[in-house]
Amino acid sequence: MLKNYYRDFRPFHNFQYCTKKDINYIRLIHYDKYKPFFISKNINNKIKGSKFISRNFWQKIVNQYWQETIYLSISNIDAELYMNKLRSSGLSVYKGSRYKYFLTSFNKALLSGNIFVSLDNFQICNSRMLDNKAYLKYIWHKKLYLYFFYLKQAFYNIKHVITISNYIRRQKIKRIYNSIPLFSLINNNNKIIMAESSDQVLINQNWLNIIFNHYFNFFFQNFFYKKIYTSLFFMNFEDAIEYKNHIENKYLFSSRENHTRIFISPLFLYYRLLNLVSGKIDFRIIPDLQEVSNLLNKYKNYSNIFFAKNQKYGSDYFQGQPIYIIEPVLANSYSSKEKKKITYYYSYSSKKNNNNYKAIFFNYETAIMAWNKFKEKNMDYILPHKPILQVSSLENLLNLYIINSNNELPDHSNYDEFIAVPSLETYNFIKNSLLAKQKYSLKDFFLNKVIRIQQLTTRIMWSLTSRQPKNY
Repeated sequence: MLKNYYRDFRPFHNFQYCTKKDINYIRLIHYDKYKPFFISKNINNKIKGSKFISRNFWQKIVNQYWQETIYLSISNIDAELYMNKLRSSGLSVYKGSRYKYFLTSFNKALLSGNIFVSLDNFQICNSRMLDNKAYLKYIWHKKLYLYFFYLKQAFYNIKHVITISNYIRRQKIKRIYNSIPLFSLINNNNKIIMAESSDQVLINQNWLNIIFNHYFNFFFQNFFYKKIYTSLFFMNFEDAIEYKNHIENKYLFSSRENHTRIFISPLFLYYRLLNLVSGKIDFRIIPDLQEVSNLLNKYKNYSNIFFAKNQKYGSDYFQGQPIYIIEPVLANSYSSKEKKKITYYYSYSSKKNNNNYKAIFFNYETAIMAWNKFKEKNMDYILPHKPILQVSSLENLLNLYIINSNNELPDHSNYDEFIAVPSLETYNFIKNSLLAKQKYSLKDFFLNKVIRIQQLTTRIMWSLTSRQPKNY
């Protein structure tokens, strides 16, 4: 059965399964591999004997304002003869200087992503297409086509923006979105610094293209799959400082003129930009690289650490920003000698109420320091020297946090919400930055968010480093 199957398939690399007719045809192909190879062997003769058809008025309008199909092929004698015959007959689509203008416009459209390339003519499974690389098919969508084609997308995106805005408005009051500080770079105009792709630099940004791009950025922000700009948010301020120094050393003149500096923002700002800003911008969170290195090279071998089931990691990689969550333990009481489940929590008192929060730590040493402080508050129980820490990523936690409508995760349903505990170094950096640079702000709204981070981290770090009464 298989023998008959392969006999019918007749692969070209095995001549014993090919007929004499196929062998002669293959030799003709390999005789001149740069000569265009057509599916029909008689098509060359048909072209030579066929009459040329010129474009009518409506076809010209369609090609100019709607779309145009272009075929690019390898230069060869037959193609040159064909083009010369078109010119002599006065049927060339682009003549003289218009041909140079066409090439320039075609190149810009390629870089801007308005041209789609079709590779349907490259079908390896078709025996008649072997070694055939005669042409590439380009479909050039013009501006009028794009306006109508994306009209439906515009209405969808407007609805999407309204939905996301309402969601973010509800989520911005959540403690976890305001207790996680991120560090990015801004200039003296209070604008976030982003990296630009080489494709965007090559495009000539005339006033018409600028207006067109702004229009599409507003209405069709989620359609574009190609990212042109990249904006980085750092979990560790030291990584942000290193990135700032790299930019200043590479672009001495521009960085001095623009006064590059570090901007502190809550995680809420990142999600707002991610969902409401143009899809051409790629927002990325850079994890604490030093903590990732310590986790992979040292902490993962500790007996009090285990990884979450859905966490992706290996001997030399960890996906996302590592976080540590103190797991509940069974402890004996000094007085009753009974075992009791002791769960670590962080108590945050405000004017309205007093809530218990499940704390997440971005630093192993901070988690150990918090556990030691917790032991001092619960001296009635025999607690282990080191806590049991579950290691996961911030991204996984937030995904579960958003999906669950009640914001309650398994095994943590007794807590109103999660709260992030930064490292002592991060707290000191935020404190010093606010004291030295309070005159700088991206907007008054964002400045208030930063002050909330500073106040929250002050309470958290004070609770971890100072002595408190047992029932605090």
